[in-house]
Amino acid sequence: MKLMLAALLTLCIHTSAFGAVILQYHHVSNNTPKNTSITPAQFELHLKYLADNGFSVVSLTHIIEKIKHQQPIKDKTVAITFDDAYIDILNHATPILKRFKYPYTIFVNPGIINQNLPS
Repeated sequence: MKLMLAALLTLCIHTSAFGAVILQYHHVSNNTPKNTSITPAQFELHLKYLADNGFSVVSLTHIIEKIKHQQPIKDKTVAITFDDAYIDILNHATPILKRFKYPYTIFVNPGIINQNLPS
């Protein structure tokens, strides 16, 4: 897992001056489907890797604004996003992100909000 993250983030060093890497997650939990999940311990290791290796974690809005205004984005810039707004993001990911003081974006699927599905 750590090697895979390192390989992906190597792209940050080789992107153009107008590019960045966006790390996208679904679940941060020990009890959700393995194919769409990362454990809280693994997620913390990802964030520690970013901190230990000089990555700049910024908001997705920051990256979008830089691109819109054709402003360069410094090397090793990363944004963190989550799809579908599962409750485990609030319960498990948010406390870890707060410890690292990293911004993040959650994408909500409005089509399932009123379905009262378990999260």
